[in-house]
Amino acid sequence: MGEGLAGLRDGRFRALAQSGAGRWAAAGDVPTLRELGVDALGGAQRGIVGPPGLPEPIRRRLVEAFGAALADPAFRAEAERVDLPLRAMLGDGYRAAVLGTEGRLRELWKRRPWRDQ
Repeated sequence: MGEGLAGLRDGRFRALAQSGAGRWAAAGDVPTLRELGVDALGGAQRGIVGPPGLPEPIRRRLVEAFGAALADPAFRAEAERVDLPLRAMLGDGYRAAVLGTEGRLRELWKRRPWRDQ
Protein backbone atom coordinates (compact mmCIF):
# COMPACT_ATOMS: atom_id res chain seq x y z
CA MET A 1 0.00 0.00 0.00
CA GLY A 2 2.80 2.41 0.82
CA GLU A 3 4.21 2.53 -2.69
CA GLY A 4 0.77 3.19 -4.17
CA LEU A 5 -0.47 5.69 -1.63
CA ALA A 6 0.25 8.77 -3.76
CA GLY A 7 -1.73 7.33 -6.69
CA LEU A 8 -4.54 6.36 -4.39
CA ARG A 9 -4.71 9.84 -2.90
CA ASP A 10 -4.68 11.69 -6.20
CA GLY A 11 -7.26 9.41 -7.78
CA ARG A 12 -5.11 7.75 -10.45
CA PHE A 13 -6.35 4.40 -9.15
CA ARG A 14 -8.34 2.89 -6.35
CA ALA A 15 -7.42 0.07 -4.01
CA LEU A 16 -9.79 -2.87 -3.80
CA ALA A 17 -8.23 -4.31 -0.65
CA GLN A 18 -5.11 -4.40 1.47
CA SER A 19 -3.46 -7.55 2.75
CA GLY A 20 -2.50 -6.47 6.26
CA ALA A 21 -4.01 -7.92 9.43
CA GLY A 22 -5.89 -4.66 9.95
CA ARG A 23 -6.63 -1.50 8.03
CA TRP A 24 -3.76 0.92 7.65
CA ALA A 25 -4.69 4.36 8.95
CA ALA A 26 -3.24 6.09 5.87
CA ALA A 27 -5.77 4.17 3.72
CA GLY A 28 -8.44 3.54 6.32
CA ASP A 29 -11.31 3.32 3.83
CA VAL A 30 -9.68 0.35 2.05
CA PRO A 31 -10.89 -2.98 3.50
CA THR A 32 -8.61 -5.88 4.26
CA LEU A 33 -8.75 -9.07 2.22
CA ARG A 34 -10.01 -10.90 5.30
CA GLU A 35 -12.86 -8.42 5.68
CA LEU A 36 -13.84 -9.35 2.12
CA GLY A 37 -13.76 -13.08 2.87
CA VAL A 38 -10.36 -13.86 1.40
CA ASP A 39 -8.17 -15.66 3.94
CA ALA A 40 -4.89 -14.05 2.94
CA LEU A 41 -2.38 -12.00 4.86
CA GLY A 42 0.69 -10.24 3.54
CA GLY A 43 2.86 -7.20 3.78
CA ALA A 44 6.23 -5.68 3.05
CA GLN A 45 9.33 -6.35 5.06
CA ARG A 46 12.45 -4.25 4.84
CA GLY A 47 15.60 -4.59 6.84
CA ILE A 48 19.31 -5.14 7.03
CA VAL A 49 20.99 -8.46 7.74
CA GLY A 50 24.60 -9.36 8.32
CA PRO A 51 26.70 -12.35 7.39
CA PRO A 52 26.51 -15.56 9.42
CA GLY A 53 29.20 -15.94 12.03
CA LEU A 54 29.49 -12.24 12.82
CA PRO A 55 31.41 -11.87 16.10
CA GLU A 56 29.02 -11.25 19.00
CA PRO A 57 30.47 -7.85 20.02
CA ILE A 58 30.04 -6.54 16.48
CA ARG A 59 26.53 -8.00 16.16
CA ARG A 60 25.51 -6.48 19.50
CA ARG A 61 26.91 -3.05 18.52
CA LEU A 62 25.02 -3.12 15.20
CA VAL A 63 21.76 -4.06 16.92
CA GLU A 64 22.28 -1.20 19.40
CA ALA A 65 23.01 1.27 16.60
CA PHE A 66 19.93 0.28 14.59
CA GLY A 67 17.84 0.37 17.76
CA ALA A 68 19.01 3.90 18.46
CA ALA A 69 18.26 4.98 14.90
CA LEU A 70 14.77 3.48 15.06
CA ALA A 71 14.10 5.22 18.39
CA ASP A 72 15.30 8.61 17.14
CA PRO A 73 12.37 11.07 17.28
CA ALA A 74 13.49 12.82 14.09
CA PHE A 75 13.57 9.53 12.18
CA ARG A 76 10.17 8.51 13.54
CA ALA A 77 8.68 11.90 12.64
CA GLU A 78 10.02 11.65 9.09
CA ALA A 79 8.67 8.12 8.74
CA GLU A 80 5.25 9.34 9.85
CA ARG A 81 5.43 12.32 7.48
CA VAL A 82 6.01 10.05 4.48
CA ASP A 83 3.46 7.44 5.68
CA LEU A 84 6.06 4.78 6.34
CA PRO A 85 4.68 2.43 8.98
CA LEU A 86 7.32 1.15 11.37
CA ARG A 87 7.35 -2.18 13.13
CA ALA A 88 10.88 -2.34 14.42
CA MET A 89 12.45 -5.75 14.83
CA LEU A 90 16.06 -6.13 15.87
CA GLY A 91 18.56 -8.93 16.31
CA ASP A 92 17.11 -12.37 16.96
CA GLY A 93 13.53 -11.15 16.50
CA TYR A 94 14.24 -9.92 12.98
CA ARG A 95 16.21 -13.06 12.19
CA ALA A 96 13.25 -15.20 13.22
CA ALA A 97 10.90 -13.11 11.07
CA VAL A 98 13.14 -13.41 7.99
CA LEU A 99 13.59 -17.15 8.44
CA GLY A 100 9.85 -17.57 9.01
CA THR A 101 9.08 -15.78 5.75
CA GLU A 102 11.64 -17.91 3.94
CA GLY A 103 10.09 -21.08 5.33
CA ARG A 104 6.59 -20.06 4.23
CA LEU A 105 7.83 -19.21 0.74
CA ARG A 106 9.64 -22.55 0.46
CA GLU A 107 6.43 -24.39 1.40
CA LEU A 108 4.49 -22.37 -1.15
CA TRP A 109 7.09 -23.20 -3.81
CA LYS A 110 6.69 -26.92 -3.08
CA ARG A 111 2.93 -26.69 -3.58
CA ARG A 112 2.82 -24.26 -6.51
CA PRO A 113 6.10 -23.47 -8.26
CA TRP A 114 5.70 -20.45 -10.52
CA ARG A 115 8.15 -21.45 -13.23
CA ASP A 116 7.23 -22.26 -16.81
CA GLN A 117 6.07 -25.85 -17.21
